[in-house]
Amino acid sequence: MTEIKYFNKLHNEYQNDDFVLLSIAPQIKEDVILFNDTVKSSVPATLREHFKAEPIEYVVIPACDSNRHDDPNRIGLECDNITKDFYLSGYPTTLIIDKTGIVRHVETGFTNTYEGGQTIMRKYREIIDQLLAE
Repeated sequence: MTEIKYFNKLHNEYQNDDFVLLSIAPQIKEDVILFNDTVKSSVPATLREHFKAEPIEYVVIPACDSNRHDDPNRIGLECDNITKDFYLSGYPTTLIIDKTGIVRHVETGFTNTYEGGQTIMRKYREIIDQLLAE
């Protein structure tokens, strides 16, 4: 949830360029929608508020067609098809993909410190700027 505010900034900075920030969440569609909801009381929205996460401004695609768990109040990894398809070792994992579909950078995890977030964002901006210039 820490990376959301940073990714919102990247999305807003590059939205007029040939750039798309796309997130694939290992949850069902309803949970992805409820995460941003400020009106309804739901587990995803409550978690976002509890962790003081910003609403997501970029595109998020749910990876699961349906809930694979019986507990409707469970939040977390609902399916593992992304993990298997992309050989991910953990969440969050950031992939920077060029215009031809080649993965050019992979970053697993995200920092919880302001300084660390700034460092990662500088690195992402450098990579994105380089790819946009190609």
